[in-house]
Amino acid sequence: MAISLTAGAVVKLANGDVTSEIQMMPVLHVLNTKICVVNRVEGAVLSLTDGQGHSIRALLKGDLTSLVKDNIVGPGSNIQLLQFTTRVTTTLHLQRVVNITAANVILSSSDVIGQPHSDVIGQPQGPQQNFDVVPLVANTQESNSVKPLVADELKIFRNRIKDAKAFVCDTRTTKDGIRAAIRCFDMIITKFNMLLPDRRVRRKEPRPSNDDSEDLYMDQLRLNASSLIKFFMKWIVPQLLKLFHSTTDVPELNKIQSVVDECSISVYRLTTEGFDCKKDEDDFV
Repeated sequence: MAISLTAGAVVKLANGDVTSEIQMMPVLHVLNTKICVVNRVEGAVLSLTDGQGHSIRALLKGDLTSLVKDNIVGPGSNIQLLQFTTRVTTTLHLQRVVNITAANVILSSSDVIGQPHSDVIGQPQGPQQNFDVVPLVANTQESNSVKPLVADELKIFRNRIKDAKAFVCDTRTTKDGIRAAIRCFDMIITKFNMLLPDRRVRRKEPRPSNDDSEDLYMDQLRLNASSLIKFFMKWIVPQLLKLFHSTTDVPELNKIQSVVDECSISVYRLTTEGFDCKKDEDDFV
């Protein structure tokens, strides 16, 4: 059976050409795993390869550690990185490591590709099995001219969501500001659900409350707003990025860009002006 890995991903991750899921959501093969404890925090270290003769270290923390402890992910697994960042670590001679915060287990177990000799980028892994490498996104000239523009919009949107998190937590934000944040992110979730109707996944948690009643205490309003933002980042964003990375259809890319841009502006105005982006429900149904 062909193993659909993302060719060239490890080199791009190691060189810093790819630093987050916005640029790429690679499918990689697990060579080995190890449970470790750093500063009293348990995690799992993975050695990942794209089948091109190189490997890179990655770190799973929090709930993701259970994937390794429960033997869901181990040597021979194929995983797709849905949310991640990269950083340079001094303990590995200034090499980059990947911090994974969300991943999809595509194949729980299979034969390990080759015989891994090193986690250092550039070191050969030994003889490899024959397999097909299938890029996640087909390259067409027209879509390649549009995708960088959409990727830039996604980066801006992600940064503005970070600002929104700080806005909600800021004790100087008024009650009306928090209520506006609840309405804003409830609207955003609805808009992206409409954009991704065929890509909804089974969610392990229900959509959070959008109660923005003036009678609620500030702590409850902050919790409602924060829960909506967290839900959006955990459940909606990975599906959005899957669609973005997998499509080469220019009209679809333009549609993604339009929704992202509209929502990004709403979040920006929320955090800078306290703007209330609530609209009549008939606009979204």
